[in-house]
Amino acid sequence: MATVLVRDRSTLEPIPDAKVTIGNTSLLNPAKPEGATGETDAEGEVTLKAAAYNRLLVRVSADGYGAIVMAADHPAVAGDSGWMGPTTDEDGGRARIEIRLLP
Repeated sequence: MATVLVRDRSTLEPIPDAKVTIGNTSLLNPAKPEGATGETDAEGEVTLKAAAYNRLLVRVSADGYGAIVMAADHPAVAGDSGWMGPTTDEDGGRARIEIRLLP
């Protein structure tokens, strides 16, 4: 699982109803995991099924904002450095990928 938080780049407010798609960049993996798509909740978060061992391709779009496509490491890949463990951040919350969109 991977949690994506989508925010407005200028105000840092969460963006609800943003469409988030997670895929995997590994083209040579014969057992490449499937991607997942969902929409952010009122807090601007969505948790999607994603393999922790592959680099992720994240696509985000929302009404009134430009779309973004980026590659990101799954938060669990960082292990105990940077995320304080594979599933929580330094505040004890769920480790997540944060993406900020411009209108």
